[in-house]
Amino acid sequence: MTEAGRSTPLKFHFTVPSDIPGLGWQQVRSLLSRDEFVALGEVTDHEGLIEEQQGMMGKVEVAYQAGKPIDGHAPGLRGFRLDRYIMGGVTSDHESSTPEEAEEKHRKGMTIALRESSAGRDMKALMPFALKNRHLYATDHLRARDLVGGHIDRLLRMAVEGGIDPVQAVRAATAWPAKHYSLDAGVLQVGAPADITVVSDLHSFNVLETWIDGDLVARNGELLYLGSLPIPVEPMFPTMRLSEIDVRASGRTAPVRVMHVGRRGEVTWGQEELPVADGSIVADPIRDVLYMVWADPSRDWSLRVGFVRGFELRGGAIATSEVHKFGGIVSVATTLTGARDAMNEVVAAGGGSAAMLDGDLALLALPVAGLMSDLPPREVAALELDLMDFTRRMGCPMDDPFLALASMGPYLPAAFQVERTVMSVGV
Repeated sequence: MTEAGRSTPLKFHFTVPSDIPGLGWQQVRSLLSRDEFVALGEVTDHEGLIEEQQGMMGKVEVAYQAGKPIDGHAPGLRGFRLDRYIMGGVTSDHESSTPEEAEEKHRKGMTIALRESSAGRDMKALMPFALKNRHLYATDHLRARDLVGGHIDRLLRMAVEGGIDPVQAVRAATAWPAKHYSLDAGVLQVGAPADITVVSDLHSFNVLETWIDGDLVARNGELLYLGSLPIPVEPMFPTMRLSEIDVRASGRTAPVRVMHVGRRGEVTWGQEELPVADGSIVADPIRDVLYMVWADPSRDWSLRVGFVRGFELRGGAIATSEVHKFGGIVSVATTLTGARDAMNEVVAAGGGSAAMLDGDLALLALPVAGLMSDLPPREVAALELDLMDFTRRMGCPMDDPFLALASMGPYLPAAFQVERTVMSVGV
């Protein structure tokens, strides 16, 4: 990603992931020593920081030693536990959903970013806070179908419509984030880079021109430079095909742990009693208790089988390689055969999101690390909308079930009671 970023005039600044398996404090320190890495990325493991667990504390310490800020991720964290989190070194947060939550975090010293993403649309709710306090803007996880409608420019429009002074809104998108991350950017002054966005007005923020280091690089939405050839990407998945999946139990019924996923991706837990037929546990779509299958890359892509509620599929299966934190491929399905077939479609595409029902397939290929497309954004947006239409026909009420699948990633190890290596490699 850093190499690809250097192939364009646009200046990319990265944060180092704080909670990825296999990325210890030594790797964090090495990355933070590079200029393009400006902070320790959002500390999603707030419990690990609050409880001062060694692994998390080591990463925070090297960020502190490097003099770089530590971004937070603490939805709903309040009171004394928020105090402990902040005392651990966290300097910002973008997860507030109410003015009261944002106000408390701000009062205790955190820089607050107002988020408007494909999953968390909190901008309007936070307007009372933003009208009185300095803040930043964040899009967090933005799908292509939303991105084509605007990025930070869209948030600027929303801010001004919500009553924020246009000049203050611009500062929240330029000077204030630059100051937070100690960037040589965000203001026009003698000696600063001539990085300039020319807009039509301070209400619509329609971008007319983009200048970087004094060079005009885009006008009216058209690039004026020739980028270098794409960097070759290694295949995300080995040559493989998933074989039969099964989950065995004795007796006529079996108690199973069930992950319940809400409309915004929030996770709770419960237990259900499921029937056993011919020694296999059977999902119950009528009660919305479906199979969840995860191909775990840390265990040689072995399959782990559990149960989930919230997707309400009447039939078929969905699968994606967009899995936060632990990676791999995850599927939700009414049958294990359906899960296998949908996951195999993802493998064949080199990564992506797939939905299958009665032999029909909707697919968005994501061949770049199993997370990104190499197609133009409007084409990706159209494919995303096709996927959403397809899943609604399957009975799923979620706005984006694939985003919900991705957000389930951190909870996956706790969700599976059964694990079997049921993959034939190279077949």
